Formats: sequence, structure tokens, C-alpha cells
Amino acid sequence: MGNIFDDFTGKSKEKEKRKYYQKVARKLKKQYNKLSKRYRELSVKSKKEIKSLVGELAAGEVYKDSQRLAIRLQNNLILLMQELDTRLSLEKLSDFREIVLTVNNILVALNEELLIIDDYLACKLNQTVEYMIELDCEMTEEQIKLVKKISIPLAMELANNKNYFIREAVAKNQQTPDFILKKLAEDKEVCVRAAVAGNPSTSSSLLKKLANDQRSIVRASLITHSKTSTSILKKLLSDKREYVQKAAKSELSKRKKQSLGAKKTG
Repeated sequence: MGNIFDDFTGKSKEKEKRKYYQKVARKLKKQYNKLSKRYRELSVKSKKEIKSLVGELAAGEVYKDSQRLAIRLQNNLILLMQELDTRLSLEKLSDFREIVLTVNNILVALNEELLIIDDYLACKLNQTVEYMIELDCEMTEEQIKLVKKISIPLAMELANNKNYFIREAVAKNQQTPDFILKKLAEDKEVCVRAAVAGNPSTSSSLLKKLANDQRSIVRASLITHSKTSTSILKKLLSDKREYVQKAAKSELSKRKKQSLGAKKTG
């Protein structure tokens, strides 16, 4: 089972990833310079730290200590969130959302878990709009556009990314909402569908659908899922691919032993 994904990943896609990471490094540095102009009221320390981290990515330092870099990125986002709690506005919230998207691009390059904070953004957006209503402030056209932009779930925007490995990262994320997992379950890239099949948050009904996927790697990816029913496993015993049959047989045997063990201890 462990070699399934390795067999699938070709040299061309690895080359595509490397090109993408280089492109991300250049974009992030440019994007930071633009965002920093609009973030003067936010924590100076956080801005300097983010700029430093983007610089590290561009210099290739990301590959030396990716876990440390990912933690620092997330810690500095927390600092920015604290600033938002005290100085909230639609403009700052929109900028913060852009920074989260930027950080998620870095986290994909680091092969780290994405930050899906749609609930937080929705809460802050409601607070901001309610405050503006209390002050009897009339929204400008630009502010209305910002509200619409902030309302788009981060997971949805990432799930629509043209790069398959971004969509794959969203498909693996346990915080990704069910309706987005359903969308990704129909992705043209097999690795994205396989990631949905292996996501612990994927529903049993969606697993049932993925069990009929044309690609064996997707069918194999759901075999060890805790929500995969026994009936699906039995169906996969007659799969056209032998390694899928063996994996299904092994999982059924494992579950039977666990069940017998539970009865004895009970």
C-alpha cells in the first residue's frame, strides 16, 4: 500500500512542483511588499517576521528546517489575529485573508497541513458588519466587494486552484468541509480523488461513491478508512486489480480479529 502513491507520481509532475515552488517564492515576496503597505496599523514585529520567512523561502532555506518554518508562520498569524481582535476593519480582514492564502501556499511547499480558518473569518466578518450597522455607516461599493470576497471560504478558493497539488492538500485536510470534499471527489486528477478517499473526515456515503472510481489507486486508498463499510470491502474482494483485492482481504481479516478481541475482553 505504501508504494501506491510513489508509483503514480511521475518525473514530469515532480518537475512541475519544483517550478511551482520557485514561482511561489517570487510571488510571495512581491505580494508581501504590496500587502505591507496596507498593514501599517498591524504588529510591526509580525510584518518583519513574515517578510523574513518569505525571504527564507526564496533563498531555499525552507528545505533546511521546514517544520520550524511552518511553526513560525503559524505563530505569526496568531499575532496578526490578536491585532485584528483590537483593530478590526473590512480592509484589515481582507488583507489578513490574503496573508492566510499566502501562508497556505508556503505550507503546501513545506508539505505541511493547511490552515482552514473559515469559521474565524466568518465570525470576524459578522462582527465588522454589525459594528458598521451600529454606527449607522453606509458601505461603499469597495467595501461591499470586500464583504463578498471575504465571504468566499478559503477551502473553496484553494479547491479551485489550477495546481493539482494545492487541491490535493485541501483534499487531505481534515478541516475541509464535506461539500468541498464532494467537489474534489470528482477532480480530474486521480491523486486528488485518492486524497479524499484517505481523508478521515470523508463521509461514508462519499466513500461508497469513491469505491466505484475507475482508478484503482482511489479504490485502494479507502480500504483502511474507518468509515469504509464491510459491504464495500467485500465488494472490493472481487476488484479487477489484484493488489486491491489483497488489501481488502487484509483489512477484513484485521477487523475480524479486532471484533473477536473485543468480544473476549467484554
